[in-house]
Amino acid sequence: KKGSLKLLKAVEPIWTTPYVYNAIDPTLPDFYKPSMWYMLSKRVHASRLLSFVSRPLPDMLKPAYNFSGMSLSQLMEPYVQRWLKTVDSVNRLISNYSTSGIMTNMQATLEGGQDSSSIVKRAQLFNMLKDNRGLLILDKESEDFFQFNTPLSALPDLQAQAQEHMAAPSHIPLVKLTGVTPAGLNASSEGELKVWYDHVSAEQINEFNPNMDKVLKIV
Repeated sequence: KKGSLKLLKAVEPIWTTPYVYNAIDPTLPDFYKPSMWYMLSKRVHASRLLSFVSRPLPDMLKPAYNFSGMSLSQLMEPYVQRWLKTVDSVNRLISNYSTSGIMTNMQATLEGGQDSSSIVKRAQLFNMLKDNRGLLILDKESEDFFQFNTPLSALPDLQAQAQEHMAAPSHIPLVKLTGVTPAGLNASSEGELKVWYDHVSAEQINEFNPNMDKVLKIV
């Protein structure tokens, strides 16, 4: 009755689990909708525990996810892992984009007839003198120098695309999620922001309105 409301409290879904739900008759309106919940050790009726499920799952999967739907962190995890892997790969590639070497006669060393320490000393000498301030010395008859360089022009695009993909599960524009503004002349995020506000408005109507209407009427 009026005046009997004691408390309005937000409870994290991790502390709740369904106690009673109809899993027998699909024709009833409460099919796979819990009518009673356990809030830790306390039983609470569904009318006293209003659930907000932003990403509902099919009925078959609801019990496995505790009737709470798919979490955003689960959707984001593979995209974040790919982003971290891409960042590490780009950093490793930048550190090793140039490979230098010496073509020399290694037949005796590979056959075991020569001490390998001489080859190691040759490699150490090469590494010690190979920078721009050093002097590269090669044997005129038996050695030749080569260098392979990996092009780095596409790396910024690959890294940027991996970062953009992280915004896909949440539908949040990149300028809102990371603060990165679009590059280029006359580039603008106005269209993305308008789509984002439309998405937020739709979420407010579909996800929050039913429960908020009940709460506001009670208040």
